[in-house]
Amino acid sequence: MNNVLHFLQNGTCKLMFSHRKTMYYAPLVLILKCLVDWPDHYIYRFLLHGMKNDLYYVNCIQNMLRELHEQELNTQAECRAYLGRMFRPKVVELPPWATDLEATEFLLKRCVMIHLDDYKDKFYGLVFMTQKLFDLVQNKCKVEGADAVMVQELQVGGHLYLQVLKERLQNLMYVIKLVLEKKARTGTTLTFNAAELQSIIRSAGSLEQKMETFISTGNAPSTNLLPDAWGFVCPVTPFLDRKQTEKLPHVLENCVFIDGRLVGYLPEDTAHKSMAYVRTLKVMSEDVPITTEIVLRV
Repeated sequence: MNNVLHFLQNGTCKLMFSHRKTMYYAPLVLILKCLVDWPDHYIYRFLLHGMKNDLYYVNCIQNMLRELHEQELNTQAECRAYLGRMFRPKVVELPPWATDLEATEFLLKRCVMIHLDDYKDKFYGLVFMTQKLFDLVQNKCKVEGADAVMVQELQVGGHLYLQVLKERLQNLMYVIKLVLEKKARTGTTLTFNAAELQSIIRSAGSLEQKMETFISTGNAPSTNLLPDAWGFVCPVTPFLDRKQTEKLPHVLENCVFIDGRLVGYLPEDTAHKSMAYVRTLKVMSEDVPITTEIVLRV
C-alpha cells in the first residue's frame, strides 16, 4: 500500500492513500493535524525545519494551514471528526454502529504510513516527504531512478502470495457479510448450521480458483533495468544472463530511512564527520549492521 504526496498548481499538497483498491486524496495538513494534537505554530515550525529561507515554501505552508481554518477545522478533534465523516461510508470493515472517530483511527492505522505504528513517526515522515516534494518542484533535487540499486528491495515470493491471500480472504469475508445482511433483511430465520454456511461460502466465490489464477498469470509487470542496476539478487532465476533476466517480472519495493522511520537530524557542520563515523562502525561490524545503507542528504 503506497502513500503518494501530490503537489497542486495552487501551491497546496494532497496525500493519496488507497483503500480496497480505490485511491483517495486528502489535504496534507488535515492528515497532519489528525495525527498529532499540537498547536498550528508547533506544526508550522516542524514543516519549516531547515527551510525557513525558502519563501515560496513558507507561503505555501501558511496557505495550507489557513485553508483549514477557513473550513472551521481548528483542533485535532474537529479534523478527526471531519475526516471520519467524509470516509465513514467507505470503511465497510467497521460495524454500522462505529463512530466517525473510529473510522478516522482505522484510516490512520491502516492507510497512512502503515509501516509505522506511532502517530508521531507518521507525522515526521510526512513532514520529510513534504520538504522533499517542494525541493523537487523547485528543481532543487532530482528524481531518483526507479531502477537505482539504493531504492530496490527484494520481496520473497511467499510474502507476495501471503499479501494476495490476505486480500482475497478480506474480499471473501466482505461478500459473506453482505449475503448474511441480505438474508437478515428478508425476515427469514437464519440457521447457522454447516450446510447453510457452506452454501453461503460457495455463493461468495471460490478462493482456490482466484489464487490459482494469480499464480498462473501473475500481476507484476516486467521492466528493463538500467545498466547500474544489474547485480541485484533476482528472486526468480539469479543464474540467467542479462538479456533473459530483463524479461522476467521483478517484485520490488522502495526502501526509506531506517525501517521507514525518521530518526532525527544532525547539524550541517558535523554531518560529514558523523557519516564517516557510522560507516566506520559498519565496516567494523560494531553496533551498525553491515547491510545498513548510509546516505547523506545535503
